[in-house]
Amino acid sequence: ESFGGSVHHTNSAGAKAVRRNIVAGGCPNHEWYPVNLNCAGGQSYSVSIPAYPFFNGASYEDALAAATDLSEQGGDVGLTLNGVAIYTAWAGSYDYDGDGDIDEDDVMSETSNAVTAEGETFDRCGGHSSGSSAGFQYHYHIPPTCLLAQLGQYIGQHSPQVGWMYDGFPVYGPFGPDGVQMIKCGQTGAHEVYCLDACNGYYSDDESIDVFKYRYYMSGNTTDQASLRASPLPTSDPVESSFFPFTPLCSLGCKPSGANQNNWEGGVASWLPVCDTSASVAAYTRTSVDLDSSTPSDEGGLRSGVVDTYIAGANSINNASGTVAPIYSTSFPNVLLFQPDDMYQAYSDHWHSPADPGFDLPTTSYEATYQIDRIGLEGATFTRAYSASGLCAPSRVALLTGRYASRGEHAIGKTASNYADTHTRVTVPYSKLTGADSSHNLAAGLGSVGFRTGAFGKWHIAAEADLNAMGCEYSSTEYECDYAIAQQVVQQAGFDVAEAIFIANLNNCGTTCSDSFSHNMEWLTFEAITFMADALDASQPFFAYVNPTVPHGSDAANSLTTWNDGPYFCAATPAGTITDDWAQACDGSMTATADFSSLCSTCTMATRNTIWSSSSGSCSGTSDRSLCSGINWVDESLGAMYDFLDERAALDATMIMVFSDNGHAKATVYEWGVRTLLHVRYPDGGIAAGTTVNELVSTIDIVPTIFDFIGLSGTYDTNGVSWKAIADGSTTSLDRTEIIAEVAHDIAVIRHDIKLIFQDSTNANWIATSGIYSEYDHWHTEFQLYNLTVDEGETTNLADSDTDSLSTLQALLESHLVAVATNDGCCSVPMSLSATSGSSEITTFYDCGALSEYAPEYFGSKIDASDCTATVEGTECAVKCATGWDDDGDYGVQDTDAVECVGGVWTSASGWALTCLHFDHSHSYSVTAGATVS
Repeated sequence: ESFGGSVHHTNSAGAKAVRRNIVAGGCPNHEWYPVNLNCAGGQSYSVSIPAYPFFNGASYEDALAAATDLSEQGGDVGLTLNGVAIYTAWAGSYDYDGDGDIDEDDVMSETSNAVTAEGETFDRCGGHSSGSSAGFQYHYHIPPTCLLAQLGQYIGQHSPQVGWMYDGFPVYGPFGPDGVQMIKCGQTGAHEVYCLDACNGYYSDDESIDVFKYRYYMSGNTTDQASLRASPLPTSDPVESSFFPFTPLCSLGCKPSGANQNNWEGGVASWLPVCDTSASVAAYTRTSVDLDSSTPSDEGGLRSGVVDTYIAGANSINNASGTVAPIYSTSFPNVLLFQPDDMYQAYSDHWHSPADPGFDLPTTSYEATYQIDRIGLEGATFTRAYSASGLCAPSRVALLTGRYASRGEHAIGKTASNYADTHTRVTVPYSKLTGADSSHNLAAGLGSVGFRTGAFGKWHIAAEADLNAMGCEYSSTEYECDYAIAQQVVQQAGFDVAEAIFIANLNNCGTTCSDSFSHNMEWLTFEAITFMADALDASQPFFAYVNPTVPHGSDAANSLTTWNDGPYFCAATPAGTITDDWAQACDGSMTATADFSSLCSTCTMATRNTIWSSSSGSCSGTSDRSLCSGINWVDESLGAMYDFLDERAALDATMIMVFSDNGHAKATVYEWGVRTLLHVRYPDGGIAAGTTVNELVSTIDIVPTIFDFIGLSGTYDTNGVSWKAIADGSTTSLDRTEIIAEVAHDIAVIRHDIKLIFQDSTNANWIATSGIYSEYDHWHTEFQLYNLTVDEGETTNLADSDTDSLSTLQALLESHLVAVATNDGCCSVPMSLSATSGSSEITTFYDCGALSEYAPEYFGSKIDASDCTATVEGTECAVKCATGWDDDGDYGVQDTDAVECVGGVWTSASGWALTCLHFDHSHSYSVTAGATVS
């Protein structure tokens, strides 16, 4: 199950049935008013807590006496349901007594704590950030009022559960049974029964609250909530000290002893002690609870009636009708993009390949591509799918951004430096995922709404400047960089995980590669499955971007045989010789199988020797057999991933797409250069088995299509369109006039069955090899027009005879040249994506461009606009930047004015016209409309 704010929670079953696993992004899924003057940065939490919380003692009294002191515990001690950290009242090393130094007299107390020291920096939702950098955590020291408003808090009723303490006990808002304000026992105003112990918890067997018998409260002065705009929170006035310590100050819980202790895998809080084995489990917080592996898996480690414990009872979450319902849920699919390198479409005679212009490449039987074909047979087959480019790097940039490669920031800059007065050049060295494109792409977008993102295999789109900035100055090949830098440059593009990375092609890296490693499909497969397993274990939707390096270059023989440049075995990788258990089984042998049994019992791949031997039946000669065996190797990898997802019951909930980056006629925009196989399987998304789609689609459509299937809304700059409706049968046609393919300065415009190829006569394409372009009679003819219905081999140029079609497509070409392919970089709109989950929204704001670093004086303080952003002229943009100036460098108390710019319009003439909120010492708020910042 998932909560809002990118929080995901599961109860591990089987031998690990005593764990509750929580993965959270650290940022709330609500607006906060105003943003703390230090912008909060996203965090990455992954913790395991007891699903059956244990007292650290034989009784409540024993546990309270032995409670773990958290009064000087920095950082998070729990997580709220919207993914935000719960902190104690400790403000760190701080001059609590105000004598000018920090010494033994500075002890946290009712009148000296994080609320009194930092309270004026709390936003209206109860949170703030601990420091001046975006990398600091947004967190709560006091009740999260915006979250309480979302969940439903009402006068006279028990507060809803707001989160979990790391010892496994639930955490509630400020009101207890009968709506009593929960205050520490003995304090002024405390109820004689419903009051808090020294840890800010309450012990009772009242199951109208929950079945845990012990729970913590976040105490403070709040009022009835009717909207997200909560009332002001506890002040720094010592009169409010009766609410101290506001959040849990100590922990009564522990982790179980014995065999169960070994099931935590390091994810549990380090301060959580091991339970006293003399404590009686039966007398603890539940009765007759079986804690071993016999716990029914469908109960997720919780006994019947407690599966939805975060709802926390009939009195905790209330909507207008007074009924109880889960607030957060999600139906996100997983996404697996599987993109072999240079997998030409005619390899299989049932892949709807265009007519052969004369290459006469080998084809193979159905059995050799069984796994690839199964995706189409069990889903949709697209008969007219195109890559956005006939070269691998620009094709991959276009795929990941959903924008034509001619709009890439790196390509625009390189073209301007080397070609005057022309449209953007689209080649391998020009097409890199950097600058704005590295933060405005598919991985970044999915990551922003809670997906775990991972890239595996070939990358080939790393900018040299980025590698240099990370510490790699290479002379001839990117493989000279440390493998860790290769991973880092991929992660910079929005991927959480980057494993089995091949930073560039293998056929031009010389002895840097050939002395050590070559293609390695077993490594890629193992790392991709490991990533998917980790995400499924955390109940987090995943995006796996899987890029086999074969069959590129027709050199699979090097890896599958013991001759040629080899031998290379499965442990030989760009990361060095790996020693993982799975690789030990196949290292040093072409006849041994990689051992994936730690991940799945059915995930296997044929041995390298078997794969090579099987190619002899339909192919001959080393070059042809390399092509055939390379594709068979790819097929084996996909089959292992399919079997894994099937075994984990995640297959139908995973959108699987299989396609290639380009065809055999590389560096051209002819059909054999840009037509690609496309199979898509996603039954849970409505794609029926055996679906055939004959509409024109492009790889630039994949980004908007995935967003559409997931249900994202908001803004994203793309040239593509979603084909969800034709894949799931909602419609029979796609509303588009043409698609474009680009290589070098060549451009193809395809409209219906008519195709125009433009080859710029002033910037001729000499990238394609003679073995490719010699098959095309009209190569280097400026305008070529083909009727694909009767001439998929592109042999008859109709430019002179079909002038009407020529004029129509030339107009579309001119529109593309002017509006897209000439210095139109990213991005015309900000990336602002939302995914509705139940009644909450998970939203991220991305910036639209740069403002000046420091704007003029405003309300007596400087505006640090380094995180603010601009967009194209006249476009409205939701701007989120909280700014301020610190006078003394002590971020324990942010002591100066701040301005939060929350919206505006940008024009080239006057810059930003912003609507801003002013935040000063006295907590007064004023709105100034139209303040111009240039």
